[in-house]
Amino acid sequence: MPSIAADKIVDIDYSSLRRFELPDIDRHGVWLFPRLRTAYKHLNDRQLIGWLRAICYSPEYQFNFQEHSVALFQIMAAHTLSPQPIIYERFVFAADKDNPEHVAQASMFYPEAAKWGRHQGAGALIVEQISDVPHELIRDRLGRVLERKEMFFPL
Repeated sequence: MPSIAADKIVDIDYSSLRRFELPDIDRHGVWLFPRLRTAYKHLNDRQLIGWLRAICYSPEYQFNFQEHSVALFQIMAAHTLSPQPIIYERFVFAADKDNPEHVAQASMFYPEAAKWGRHQGAGALIVEQISDVPHELIRDRLGRVLERKEMFFPL
């Protein structure tokens, strides 16, 4: 993936950012479905379409698109005893991840997700889960991005 210097960032008009709806599956599905199949190898196209239809209008998700990018964020309770939810990045894809303009456009989803999270009372936005946007560009869009370690045992 090409590196995008901060002075080379292409600013995208926020008015181009829209909520993903069912008709957008036809518009973006040509490039989106191969990317989703790569990220979620256990799902086939029929399952992916069903999943996208189920989440399109759910308030639990922020599912947005622009001309050359798509992003999905989900709000969830961090713990059953903690009232403050967390926003999780599920994916942020650029139509052509080697095109700096597409990647810069995809980076605009992060400040929008942060704004949505603040309105929802969330305590954190978990980023860089499945993203075409490099760390430096996410940091440029959000400001400070912290890192934490998590211990787990694979079952």
